[in-house]
Amino acid sequence: MWAALRRLGPCGHPGRRGFCASGQNQTRRPDGAPVSEVQQLVEQMKPKTFHDVVPYKSPVMWALISVVVGLAYYNARCDWAAQAENARMKEERLARRQQA
Repeated sequence: MWAALRRLGPCGHPGRRGFCASGQNQTRRPDGAPVSEVQQLVEQMKPKTFHDVVPYKSPVMWALISVVVGLAYYNARCDWAAQAENARMKEERLARRQQA
């Protein structure tokens, strides 16, 4: 596929450089605008969903899942520590108000 992209010029014609006004070798998009062969190849090469980029049952997917679970646990642990500190500080404020 990369070889095909290299053979095509910027306007979608082999060996031609610059703007292509002829309209040859072009198809039309649903809105009626022309699409060159290079643009068609680029559209075909784009991943459609996240699962095209990182497929199921791959080691990369399992690594991502384990990292996300680890980050979620770390975030929850930090939240628990912050809640405990806030409760302690609230008790201290209430004790100071009662003394004053």
